[in-house]
Amino acid sequence: FVRKDGRCFTGEFSATRVKPSNGEDNLILGSIRDISDRIRVQETLERQLRELEILQKVSTIGANRFDEDKYLYEVVDVISESLYPDHLGFLFLDKSGHSLIPHASYRGIREENMFKSVPLHHSVSGRVVKSGEAALITDVLQIEDFHPSTDGIRSELCVPITVGGKRIGVLNAESVQPNFFSEQDLQLLNTITDQVETTIERVRLFTAEREQRQFAEALQKTSFSITGILEYETILESILENVGSVVPHHAADIMIQDNGATRVLLTRGYSKRAESFLRKFEKEAGATPFIERVIKDGESVLLGDTYDEPQWVIFEDTAWIRSYISTPLRMRGEIIGILNLSSAEPNLFDEGSLKRLKAFANQTSVAISNAKLFSELEQSHLELSQAYD
Repeated sequence: FVRKDGRCFTGEFSATRVKPSNGEDNLILGSIRDISDRIRVQETLERQLRELEILQKVSTIGANRFDEDKYLYEVVDVISESLYPDHLGFLFLDKSGHSLIPHASYRGIREENMFKSVPLHHSVSGRVVKSGEAALITDVLQIEDFHPSTDGIRSELCVPITVGGKRIGVLNAESVQPNFFSEQDLQLLNTITDQVETTIERVRLFTAEREQRQFAEALQKTSFSITGILEYETILESILENVGSVVPHHAADIMIQDNGATRVLLTRGYSKRAESFLRKFEKEAGATPFIERVIKDGESVLLGDTYDEPQWVIFEDTAWIRSYISTPLRMRGEIIGILNLSSAEPNLFDEGSLKRLKAFANQTSVAISNAKLFSELEQSHLELSQAYD
């Protein structure tokens, strides 16, 4: 309805038939009552009920999930279907900590941007994850650091996610309508992220414990499989066969010290051309700073992204290597070689990978020493036999 001053309002119309006393035709007596306040209260109650249902669903999902990816998919489904269907999802810091990557559950994003990194220095989500403060943007056209991931977006709501005292990402919602989000929406997303943070922390602790168990089992299995081997080169082959159960990778090789030079003795996972190149890789290997560091100083090396490392030497046949990890192999306390793992995926290796690889290398040192000792005893026995003959 429209008032005399032109303002619109929601009203309730009622009519009553009235029969005049003079016998004339019946009259209709109508009235309009302004029910705008009642409608607002009703809408508020309905929204509150819907929000409580969402929070209950998110809480229930979180209590029964031990798979982080599956949990995030379900949370996005619940929120999108009830509140923000246009554009919603999680973005998490990559391993470098320099950019955000949309999670696979993200809704509404252009396909070409699905796994494209979002820079921290020129985006609302980057600003939020750096500052730890949520952002409510009523019109993205009025700000400079909006990073569009799809067309037509006009408003944005972004809330940080903190787990274990560290900000790991954001929950981001966007709309094609300006002024779509309110303070009430901000409060709701903050409450949802509280639950998400708790669940992610619990799931990650559970996953870490499970991976630690699996690592211990893999290490024990490896120890059993190589302890009984007494041939030196067979031991090294077994190391390459088993290291993947401890640290996933794409290719591996073992380099040894031979008469003062460092050369590749065994490889696994490389192309034939790359393998041929590596087996000829002798003096050049000693010239690379990372090999030198392992051989001379006994330090392990971790390169999350070789393209970001100016000292990394790129060879044509191994230019595909994007992440690299290396640790010394020891025999009776002395460095006899290097175990190298490589991956075509940037930032596949992290400090946890390095810790596991070092533990694996330490586990194999006893077997290497035993095999070498057995080889020396065999040689001595052969020499004595020949001397008596």
